[in-house]
Amino acid sequence: MWSFLNPAALFGLIAAGIPIILHLLSRRRVKIIEFSSVAFLSKMKQSRLRYVRLKELILLAIRTLIIAFLALGFSRPTYKRSAENTHGPSSTVVLLDDSYSMSRQTASGTLFEIAKSKIIEIMDNLSPGDKIAVIPFSKSAEARYKFLSPDPSYFTRLMPEYATTPETTLVVSAIKEAVQLLEQSVNLNRELVIISDFGLCGWTSIETVRDALKGFEGNVLLTAIDGEESDNAYLASIDYGGQIIQPGVGFEINTIAKNATNKILNNVLVDLYLDDKRISQAEISLRPAQSGEANLRANVPSPGIHHGFVETQEDELPIDNRFYFAFKVPENIRILIAGLDNELSHSIQLAASPPGLAKSHIIADFEPISKVISMGIVDYDAAILGDYHPSQILASRIKAFIKDGHGVFIIPASAMDVKMLNEDLGKLNFPVQIQKEFHPGSEGSFKLEELDINHPIFVVYRELKSGGQPFRIPDVNFRSIYDIIPKGTIHTLASLSGNKPLLMASESDGGNVILSSAPFSANLSDITSSSLFLPMIQRVSEYLASKTGSFGQGYKINEIASLNLPKDDSAGKLEITKPSGESINIQPRQGSDGYMAVFDQTNEAGIYFLKSGGQVIDAFAVNIDTRESEPGVIDHDQLASLLPENRLEVIDQNENVVASLEKFRTGREFTVASFGIVLFLMVL
Repeated sequence: MWSFLNPAALFGLIAAGIPIILHLLSRRRVKIIEFSSVAFLSKMKQSRLRYVRLKELILLAIRTLIIAFLALGFSRPTYKRSAENTHGPSSTVVLLDDSYSMSRQTASGTLFEIAKSKIIEIMDNLSPGDKIAVIPFSKSAEARYKFLSPDPSYFTRLMPEYATTPETTLVVSAIKEAVQLLEQSVNLNRELVIISDFGLCGWTSIETVRDALKGFEGNVLLTAIDGEESDNAYLASIDYGGQIIQPGVGFEINTIAKNATNKILNNVLVDLYLDDKRISQAEISLRPAQSGEANLRANVPSPGIHHGFVETQEDELPIDNRFYFAFKVPENIRILIAGLDNELSHSIQLAASPPGLAKSHIIADFEPISKVISMGIVDYDAAILGDYHPSQILASRIKAFIKDGHGVFIIPASAMDVKMLNEDLGKLNFPVQIQKEFHPGSEGSFKLEELDINHPIFVVYRELKSGGQPFRIPDVNFRSIYDIIPKGTIHTLASLSGNKPLLMASESDGGNVILSSAPFSANLSDITSSSLFLPMIQRVSEYLASKTGSFGQGYKINEIASLNLPKDDSAGKLEITKPSGESINIQPRQGSDGYMAVFDQTNEAGIYFLKSGGQVIDAFAVNIDTRESEPGVIDHDQLASLLPENRLEVIDQNENVVASLEKFRTGREFTVASFGIVLFLMVL
């Protein structure tokens, strides 16, 4: 429908009749003059008069239209497809993207500062009776933001408190809260303004956004704050490759950095800080939108809790330049050894903690398998279950143990029910299928043929080779093996003749599980008497225990952190010290296998320290979700499809947000078009 913002100017249309009146008054009677011969003049008269009259009518129409469009231009005509909105008061909810990508620096300030300037423009142009709410994405449910105020100064006073958070874009929940608030408004004009950089992280699932807007009858203005392309490389992950970290022994931290721009980034510096000291540096170049690796050497001088971060050089988005980690190097490793074959259990215990050593860092305890079934596995860093017999109760105990980040080595007994073995392994999410047991006969055996010397358990043999020392795989024989078919991702650590896997490893529910395909009993194998056995059992113990308090035990922002507590600290006063220095008291919680410290206020990136009686007993790292750093924005055409065209508009930061809102309230104004037509007619 058409309307006019200045209807009084329509009286000017009366002036459009002036050219017509003047035309009529200027018409004169034709004066007849007799002439001797008018034959040729009569023909000329008819053709000439038709031309003159047509020209006069065209000029009359142009003069009339000039005056008419001048009057229309001054009346400010507008057109709206819907008659629902009025010129009355409006209720406006502004949703402000406060995800960390909005902290990106530009020549005009951060994206967040540009967004806040748009909000100030809106508040400065409110009319009496209008109401407004300014709600950050991450705080959409907080009462102090979630209400429509008739006084914009309330939100003006809050402006200094608005800041970016280390979170990702939480757009769907914010839209739902905003729509609910607007539906409660008594004002007929209801407007939702969303100011964001529209990065892919929060806007990828456009259907969920459409569902959040479903049923909303107001208008939506999407304001894209993107700025110019800037340099940004972020740290996507770090990994220590399952290395066994020991005091005085060097290890490598593999760092993955990613280029979030469409240009090459050369000579990007990557620094490693460990226990507040910079100890290593690397340099990498990154192709557009591609990842690169940097290997950083580290060394810890003593057992205990260690923490640090990897950092890239500063760029336009500083928050994603660090990746934090924390890990514990135990002074002693406690290993549980259990099984029905006492001879095998004794051999494993002697290999794990040889009696001839003055001081062993591995403490190996033997427990009857019946006790493990009834009591579970507690107060141990890892477990070696020799001569394993299937048991669903035992499998449940193992599952709870590995779920807490511990590791288990399972060595099956001979002549076991294959179906029951598969059920136990399925409960542990170990991705293999056992087919049957092979016995090559009294004259034959399966021989050890290959070791993965790049794996931490057997890396000592790689070091021998690199040092120029001779290395030969020990002569080990097995007279019984289970035929095993992988059903998922497993790592084969050792293989037998016929390309049969002997040792297989997989990460399961947060802990490591190693499975042997062959029994180790003395009547079926000579492995316990080989030169391989002692170093293998020790390295297996260290490897399985290294997952405890794993390298990083990392969490994302706002994830719930859970840490197992030693018995000695389960009843004491516990507190968590956040990266900002704030300390929060917490109460231990009873878990399936002991007490746990559970903490849900992980809203800062950095290192969190768990203390008992004032002493640090554990630490964990919290990092940002780097999906927010990934390059790219949602296509504007996709955004425009969220609502019908007359109720949604997408603008960029250079367009006037106030004028766009005015279009919703009054319709599309044709004042400029009217004056343009006047100029065109005058040129004619």
